[in-house]
Amino acid sequence: MTLDGVMRHLEALQDIADDNGGNRFTATGGHEASVDYVTEVFTDAGYEVTFDEFEVTVYEENEPARLEIVEPSSSALEPSTDFTPFSFSPSGDVTAPVAPVGFNEAGGPGGCEDEAFAGFPDGDVALVQAGPCTLTEQVFSAEDAGASAVLVMFPPDFIDTSSGVLRPTLAGAGDVPALAVSSRLGLRLAEDAAEVRIEVDGRVAERTTRNVLAEKPGGPEEVVMVGGHLDSVPDGPGINDNGSGSAAILELAVQMADVETSETVRFAFWTAEELGLIGSENYVGGLDEAERERITAYLNFDMVASPNYMTLVYDDNLGNVENPAAIKELFLDYFEERDLGTDLIDLSGRSDHGPFERFGVPVGGIFTGAEMIKDGEAQDLFGGEAGEPADSCYHLACDDIDNLNEESLDQLSDAIAFAVATLATSSDI
Repeated sequence: MTLDGVMRHLEALQDIADDNGGNRFTATGGHEASVDYVTEVFTDAGYEVTFDEFEVTVYEENEPARLEIVEPSSSALEPSTDFTPFSFSPSGDVTAPVAPVGFNEAGGPGGCEDEAFAGFPDGDVALVQAGPCTLTEQVFSAEDAGASAVLVMFPPDFIDTSSGVLRPTLAGAGDVPALAVSSRLGLRLAEDAAEVRIEVDGRVAERTTRNVLAEKPGGPEEVVMVGGHLDSVPDGPGINDNGSGSAAILELAVQMADVETSETVRFAFWTAEELGLIGSENYVGGLDEAERERITAYLNFDMVASPNYMTLVYDDNLGNVENPAAIKELFLDYFEERDLGTDLIDLSGRSDHGPFERFGVPVGGIFTGAEMIKDGEAQDLFGGEAGEPADSCYHLACDDIDNLNEESLDQLSDAIAFAVATLATSSDI
């Protein structure tokens, strides 16, 4: 495993995004071109490639959303930088005053209790700060109170808002447009008693997408699986999330092409992870019990080159069937022997290991952090900058080929190769 070997795949994924509207989102040309690329690499290395195809529900913008301040002075605002529509936001064209809900002097959260909307002016645009309830609950509460549209402001310490505004997902069918806005814009709208115009024009569509599976034909009965998601969010090329994990896994496949193993190594590239782990859920849920029992371990690699990285090892509870926590200890021992710092992170089911864990498959992996803020203790352990997110471009357009920590990518690519090869070749784990 070499850094140059991994980087060539990342550069190819960046080129694909550049040629396809800046992203590699599920069921788009960018994702299909990514599938074609990894398929070609696998085929050239002698692997048998299969596809797990299924239908998925996606949200597509017919026209880019618009947000404009009408009063007290007219000004257009920048998509992604100042605001972004929710995925699955209803369409609409609304001009109305902004009514802050639940704001205190510190700009505290609101819209999570019924009384927060007492006396809400019917037809106004509700402005709430995210949390502590879900964003969807806040949007629907505002809609029930008579809001004509909803603006949800992310708190200032959630992510580096100078990089852009994350796109949330509306988890249910609503009736009014819903946008996320930066804390800078949200506080400005609250203080200025502003009137705004909101235009959202989107649609919900059914599209066909596919997972990619590759393994050497005629291999042993037992299977070690290694995977990561190949799709990006619609707002960027997804080079750290998750081009980094995809590229490391793909280069590992190239390097292991002629290695004899006591267990079959099955490589998986998932689709629709960014829509809710749909690809991996579809795959493992579709296996019969005998096929699932063939899988002795599933290792997931989602984001392994975060710019302000932390080396986080999944704290698995199942581990290997014969040796609980074997996967976690394998990684911890590897990094300790090389005098490289690590910390543990709860599995939480946030990425594609989640469906495997729910079906009882032993899981593990490593992760370098997303929007979480690095604290002083982590700075002492890993370097970087305390008080900043692990990846300030998480789910944004700036998650491009320059949004990588090559030191982390190099170290973790080697660790991935070590763990997969060890599990696939050793009878002691």
